[in-house]
Amino acid sequence: MRKKLEPIVLDGTPFNRGKIHGETLQKNIWEMLDQIAFETTTYNSNLDDFVDQFYEETDYINAVKKWAPNLYEELQGIAQGAGVDLKVLFMHNCSDEVLRFLQSKGIELKGIEVVLPGCSSIGCNKTPLYPAMQGQNLDTILAFRGFETLFYIKESTDLHIMTVGWSGNLGPFGINNVPIAVNLNTINCNYNVNGLPLQFVGRKILEQTSLENIVKFMQSIQTGAAQNYMFGDNEQILDYEGSANAFTQYFPCKNYQYIYHTNHPLANKDTMDEYKPSENTLSRFNFLEKRMRYGHYPISLENMKHILSSHFGPICAHDPQYLAYTSRTWVSVISVLSEDPEFHVAVGNPCENPYFRYEFMK
Repeated sequence: MRKKLEPIVLDGTPFNRGKIHGETLQKNIWEMLDQIAFETTTYNSNLDDFVDQFYEETDYINAVKKWAPNLYEELQGIAQGAGVDLKVLFMHNCSDEVLRFLQSKGIELKGIEVVLPGCSSIGCNKTPLYPAMQGQNLDTILAFRGFETLFYIKESTDLHIMTVGWSGNLGPFGINNVPIAVNLNTINCNYNVNGLPLQFVGRKILEQTSLENIVKFMQSIQTGAAQNYMFGDNEQILDYEGSANAFTQYFPCKNYQYIYHTNHPLANKDTMDEYKPSENTLSRFNFLEKRMRYGHYPISLENMKHILSSHFGPICAHDPQYLAYTSRTWVSVISVLSEDPEFHVAVGNPCENPYFRYEFMK
């Protein structure tokens, strides 16, 4: 599959950016929401009932209005542009939080235990040979396949953002032209039903212009779903594990050159009761540690692509019947944090699909 994403340019006020998004992807957004409505019938009478239950038992909406009002306006624009219900669209942008909600209720989807997505993230500090870089495979359920979208967001004259999301989704991870980049990995720590949902956290990180500002922002809010945040600039890559009660920095070793993370907490002690990491997250982490921490040569862009394409772990995850995995690599991205930043995106499994390079407008 050689799928090159054509960037959708979102310009103007937050509401106008959302309206462009909604009008451009209206058909796809309706298809996505129809699919969500179909899946809800396996555990509830209809979508409306589930949306009402989700709203009644969480307070994510007020967290967004408090800490990301501009993104709520953007969501309103998407809803109007696509002609869809705002409450349903909001829940669509709380995908990680919905999975946690389902888990807390002991609910199954189509007779299958609800399993959180798995992702692998890697980062390299700047060296004399190569710029700072970071990349990730987003491993998730197959429902999002075919709805991959690259958004080019003009926050202002000076700040431009490129993110990858699906139709009707804000686009939570990517790169800005400062450059700042962010990767996101689910971790099994305590979550907060009053916190800022992940999609909104990722976009707010990409609105920042320094690593210091990102840390200050993250320490000033409460987050919803527990997550590992890997973010970097043109010098270094940092990693923090965020949960309901902690925001903890992870160091692979003293004076590290390379950093890597999968789906189990390594520094954050705010874990769920009786939590044990899965063999899958451990095997992926062990491969990355051997390949990156104990490697004997600098890691180039091509090396980054090879690592993210590896079936050891597996970093590059295929169908569940293969390698006993629960989801599949949906998209793979690499942010090159050089003077002229680059965003490299492979749709689907990077072992069999090429990366395409995207650059910022001058």
